[in-house]
Amino acid sequence: MSDSVSIAIMQGIAENLFVNVVHNAFGDPGTAALREILAFLPQHYACAAPDLITGTLFVIRPLDADGVAKALSGGHRSETRIDRLPRRVESVTVFELLDTGAVRVWEQTSIDLTVASNSAVVYRFTPGREDFVVRDRSHAIPNPAQGYMSVFARPTFSSLADELVDYRDRLVRTSTCFLFKNAWEDHNRRLFFKPGPEDWMRKSLHSFLMIRLRDAEVLAEQNVDESHPVDVKVTWTFTLSQALVEIKWLGKSRNAEGKLVEYYDQRACDGADQLADYLNKYRTWNPIVDARGYLVVIDGRRRGLSKETTTVSREDGMYYENREIEFNPKHHVDRTDFDPPIRMFAEPLFSSEVATS
Repeated sequence: MSDSVSIAIMQGIAENLFVNVVHNAFGDPGTAALREILAFLPQHYACAAPDLITGTLFVIRPLDADGVAKALSGGHRSETRIDRLPRRVESVTVFELLDTGAVRVWEQTSIDLTVASNSAVVYRFTPGREDFVVRDRSHAIPNPAQGYMSVFARPTFSSLADELVDYRDRLVRTSTCFLFKNAWEDHNRRLFFKPGPEDWMRKSLHSFLMIRLRDAEVLAEQNVDESHPVDVKVTWTFTLSQALVEIKWLGKSRNAEGKLVEYYDQRACDGADQLADYLNKYRTWNPIVDARGYLVVIDGRRRGLSKETTTVSREDGMYYENREIEFNPKHHVDRTDFDPPIRMFAEPLFSSEVATS
């Protein structure tokens, strides 16, 4: 089932669930107002993914203009184009749908929900929940679709975050992916990476996301400006949402002569700084796009490896399994466009397993 069909089906379910509730409260005008909101929401979320909402968004269709005026306070403005509505909601924002087809925007406002829900049809979205509030009573909108932040929006950033966890657990953890296996000097031991293993890691993740992400274009090594390429870029069709994915590896690589290259925690921190810089550059070049950064850290660290090592004990091989990286600065905390870095620990095979294989 395609995303567009899913949204249409869920939109129909929402309409069937709430028509009677709204009609009982407001009659035919209320039903017409509900349908206006239901038509508006998929259009808005195509321009502004609900993943960008960290506060609360209200969409209201007045039935009594005087009542709504009493319910809201603060400054407002009118917009006639849906693509010019605020895309990031960090506090309380209200979109008031007007008779003219324009939208009155109230930002950083306060709303008397009792008054508003008695004089308008009110939709509310907060992360993890969306509902209609009718005469001061909440009616939750059921969301049976995993990965959908809203039943009225295609999954974008949330779907990518979910797929990265699957990639970590299913393909990287035990090097199941045939492309990822090529990053190892010896995939039957998984102690040292090959020199320059990034290429195989990028190919592996790119291939996985191409298969798993629906309604999205997944491209490898895409420039964020004239000269800086990011490892993977994801663009969701019919939206303004894009993701920049940067991959960094930790551990040791060894060439045929035994020369070692090693990277530890600072490499991941440098990668976070690099990705933050990419996001800044990309915003300059693409100001209308909602871009979000994802740092993937492939962790192949082992304790006590020397250039002569051929096997590793379970204790040394798993030493870094749960040793998280302390990022400073914390871009994922300080910025709204930077997802928490995801560390993917790749297990070795241990001396006892190698001996019996």
